[in-house]
Amino acid sequence: PSPHSTGPRSVAALVRASMNDRSIGLVLCAAATVAFAYYTVWALVTPFIDAGHPVLEWFPDRRYAVLLPAALGALLVACVCVFLGTVMAVHLVNHGPKSKIA
Repeated sequence: PSPHSTGPRSVAALVRASMNDRSIGLVLCAAATVAFAYYTVWALVTPFIDAGHPVLEWFPDRRYAVLLPAALGALLVACVCVFLGTVMAVHLVNHGPKSKIA
């Protein structure tokens, strides 16, 4: 069969792939919502709870609520810089230095 055929077999395969993608998207969306809710309670609500309350055992120390996003942000910036540097180096190797400065 041609990859461009619209027979019942290809439509069924597209529907299955679409449902699989939707299921994965739903799981990822739910996980992100739970993580965001947990972090919001950890960072914004726990500072107002008394020190001896048992609910505080569910959360790490509050200082990590600031350090964790800062470390993840720094890691993200580092990954973007490495990616851009790699793309620029490969481009320079493939196309050579073509300086337009007179």
